Amino acid sequence: MKINKIFFIFTLLALSACSTYNPKSSYSENVQQQSYSVISNDIAKYTSTVLPAGSALIWVNPAPQNNELNQSIENALRQYGFAIAPSSTARPQNAYEIRYWIEPDDKYNQSIMVRMFIKNKLISRVFSKAQDGNFIPNSPYSVME
Repeated sequence: MKINKIFFIFTLLALSACSTYNPKSSYSENVQQQSYSVISNDIAKYTSTVLPAGSALIWVNPAPQNNELNQSIENALRQYGFAIAPSSTARPQNAYEIRYWIEPDDKYNQSIMVRMFIKNKLISRVFSKAQDGNFIPNSPYSVME
């Protein structure tokens, strides 16, 4: 019995080391500043297809390690007519939450996977690196409910 407990604890510790991000907060890795506007505009454009601009208050769940990307996403959403809730660690009750995860999709950093969580749906899209070094959309949206 004691060996089972030790094995169980060891397994939990080993698996916790594999976790790269917290799914309850936003996350970004290896995104160059020059690509912020493309990714931000894409997130805002998709959001405008599922939420009513002008009447929806949006809270962008902040990624602690990349405040500039958060601001870029908020600015793009404003350009589409959305009101943005103040940045904080908690979502206001009347606001829709947008959470995002951006990470390399291959070991050569030639593509990234952008995932968004909006209205209880997970939306994914691949961006590939263009010749100028910017990431551009390279797939349709994949929506999972």
